[in-house]
Amino acid sequence: MNRRLAVTVRILVLLVMFASLAGISRAAWAEGQGPYYKVIASGLNNPRGMSFGPDGALYVAEAGKGGTDCVDLPPGEEDPEGGSQLCFGFTGAITRISHGHQTRIFKNLPSYADSPEGGAATGPNGVAFTLKGLRVVIGLGANPEEAAAVIPAKYKYFGYLGQMVWGKKIQPLVDIAGYEAMYNPEPTAVDSNPYAVINDGSMGIVADAGGNSLLRVDKYGNIETLAIFSPVVMTMPTDLPFPLPPEMPVEVVPNSVVKGPDGAYYVGSLGGFPFLKGASKVYRVVPGQEPTVYADGFTSTNGIAFDRMGNLYVLEMATNGLLAAEMGGDFTGALIRVNKDGTRDVVMSEGLVAPTGLTVGRDGYIYVANFGVMPGQGQILKIRPW
Repeated sequence: MNRRLAVTVRILVLLVMFASLAGISRAAWAEGQGPYYKVIASGLNNPRGMSFGPDGALYVAEAGKGGTDCVDLPPGEEDPEGGSQLCFGFTGAITRISHGHQTRIFKNLPSYADSPEGGAATGPNGVAFTLKGLRVVIGLGANPEEAAAVIPAKYKYFGYLGQMVWGKKIQPLVDIAGYEAMYNPEPTAVDSNPYAVINDGSMGIVADAGGNSLLRVDKYGNIETLAIFSPVVMTMPTDLPFPLPPEMPVEVVPNSVVKGPDGAYYVGSLGGFPFLKGASKVYRVVPGQEPTVYADGFTSTNGIAFDRMGNLYVLEMATNGLLAAEMGGDFTGALIRVNKDGTRDVVMSEGLVAPTGLTVGRDGYIYVANFGVMPGQGQILKIRPW
């Protein structure tokens, strides 16, 4: 299974889990080097994407913290001597935040992590509302066929788009990972990790970070590939702690999607191994056309959103790159505004630690998932960007 990012993040979590908690107060607005902000939810397990519901509440996908049902993995390319494991559990959830109260309205969703500690878990990644209710994408991060041989049968629905039903856990709708296994739109590798979902009329738009594709799901459950994101050949720095070719293809890893003011889809990208500084881009996608780069030069991006003025907000998980973060223990994130005239402002950096989700409310405030790879320590920040 493809666990490069999860392993990188998990190692780093051990370095910063307790060292970086100071300086954020839940009780009132705080001011750092940037805007005022406050914590409106805490104690979350690996929070990811979020969406406002028709009731005005904020709904947050929690990837969970895996569990204690651990499975040993066979030796493979990334772990030739073996010894790795995946730990499963029903710890994924969806939390509702409204008027100062947070409630896990859906629990017992599948989750796994690389250790029983539950750092950087995989589970519910993103949520979106349709006329029929709340939908969720559950990640996978693997070749679906290889994953099927490892994941115990009771932890099904990894790689699915599902509908949350009151009184039930989840109603599976579409097997996103199965589509990747059958068609593999971007042919570099067979890998699926549904990471973000939005609703557009009667259709769902899903960013498959593992498959490097943007997909459209119609109301009948049919899947169509809207865009593929081919690897980008990049020059490798000479100061990396391991040898790499002077140039090598780097995967795009699309992991966020919004519909822009112009009606096009905008897709943010993490940028694949070795997670170089400045390698992340935001793409503009018009169905039937090749994706074009709208803005670039970001690092480890994992959230984008437009405000009512047409400015684009971009969330960086680690401003110096994930490898640099692992080596130096610096998981400082950044919230960047790309103004309509192309200029950029760093709205907030101090106080952001491994942020993993972003949305803009109707009130103009920015909502960010903070401590997003740390079980039990995840927060939602409400940020005033002016």
